[in-house]
Amino acid sequence: MVTPSVSFGPFDFFAKSIPGAVLILGLIPLLSQRHFEGIIGDVGTFSDLAAILVMVFILGMLVGELVHTLSNLAEKLFYKLFFTPNSNNIEQRGGSQVPILLLERLYFMYRPHRGVFHDVMNGEKIRGKEVKEKLDIPFDSFVEACDEYGIWHLKSNSSLYPMVMSNLSQEQNWRSERFEVIYLLCRGMWAVFLILLLLYLVSICLYVPIWITIRGPEVYSIDILPIIMLLSLALIALIFLIASKDYKKTMIGYVLSDFCVYVQSKEVGSHD
Repeated sequence: MVTPSVSFGPFDFFAKSIPGAVLILGLIPLLSQRHFEGIIGDVGTFSDLAAILVMVFILGMLVGELVHTLSNLAEKLFYKLFFTPNSNNIEQRGGSQVPILLLERLYFMYRPHRGVFHDVMNGEKIRGKEVKEKLDIPFDSFVEACDEYGIWHLKSNSSLYPMVMSNLSQEQNWRSERFEVIYLLCRGMWAVFLILLLLYLVSICLYVPIWITIRGPEVYSIDILPIIMLLSLALIALIFLIASKDYKKTMIGYVLSDFCVYVQSKEVGSHD
């Protein structure tokens, strides 16, 4: 009987624990001092601080699972808002909401990595050019490797990507795996900072009317600090969003390259 094993790897730490921990820490300023002290208690020694950090990362794993799911859904939602496939040509939904110069960037930002891979394999076009032409990938070599491995016929029904990734997962230290972890980290982080941005915005919008009602409008003055904070959250979310786009493109290229190397290594091994 095979006993299933539970492992904790780089994917779990970087793509789940870190975004989850950042979200937990980002929610602390929204708590009142009484609630904060009740949860954290007195931090008197280094061991107390270490125990709190361990607790945050353990809870971050659970929260990060939720963030991972939400970021995946957000990608699909934003893509459907901006784009619609039509006869092997990815076009803007509704015609002209997105400036043409931003169209390609938005596609790679919000198209899930499985979708980008599927578009590359099936000759989808964006702005009149095939998606594969916009990526630095060994497409022809990959087709030959898939054909030799007997799986190229799966390209039309979305089964090729999981088959390729399953074969690569049999061995470790592929470059594509590293870039996948970084891409998922960036995706999780832009989702986290977007969530924090919305929560802080709601908190500020609720606080200001209550403050004016209690103290009167003459004692309330606009504080620049919340504005700076909201702009900072938006900027950080944008930076991670752009980074996730770049790492996604790099990851797709290395998936193709790694599979070519994988098939070649199998051929060499069979001859030995």
